[in-house]
Amino acid sequence: MTAIEYIKGLSRAHEQARNENQRLRPEAENYHIAQAENEALRRELATVYDALRRVDPSRPHVYGQMTTQLAQQQPVPAATNNLLPPLQQQQQPAHAQPQPSQWAPPAPAPMQGVEYGGVRAYEQHAHR
Repeated sequence: MTAIEYIKGLSRAHEQARNENQRLRPEAENYHIAQAENEALRRELATVYDALRRVDPSRPHVYGQMTTQLAQQQPVPAATNNLLPPLQQQQQPAHAQPQPSQWAPPAPAPMQGVEYGGVRAYEQHAHR
């Protein structure tokens, strides 16, 4: 093999590698986009999973492979006391109530009733 033939062979191999690289470039870009979307979805799923655990810590909230992994990664939260404040507090004389501190946050007010949000089932249908 002469030097000229060797250089021509290298040139052909280089051109083939360049064509293969050009052919694979869009696929690699799609892979990177899919990888970024996958990571965003994992973060969103973890956020929703955490919110579900805070709402109902007694349930495992495992619905598939990903939530199973999340459940195994996070410790089980301690049971919380979900008692509501009283509907009405008994009225105490003004002199018996402690004076709030200037720097303390205001004390929570007692519940006065229940407020429902959203549309009620009977309001969804048109009235005739």
